[in-house]
Amino acid sequence: MRSSARALLPRDVEDPSVARVDVNAAPIMTYTLSGADTQTLRDFAEDELRPLLEQVDGVASMNVSGGRERQ
Repeated sequence: MRSSARALLPRDVEDPSVARVDVNAAPIMTYTLSGADTQTLRDFAEDELRPLLEQVDGVASMNVSGGRERQ
């Protein structure tokens, strides 16, 4: 970190972390599923939605989050 910027921070503050971010890697679409049975919804997203969406031209990746993962 540049010493001139660090001098502006309080002494007891830890050094901030700096990271390069690729805005092109950010998600451009988010689907939300809702219902009472979150396990069924997660299974549907992993077994049905993921394979379909991963076949779409231009889709780099598809992540499923939420609910409980299968053991």
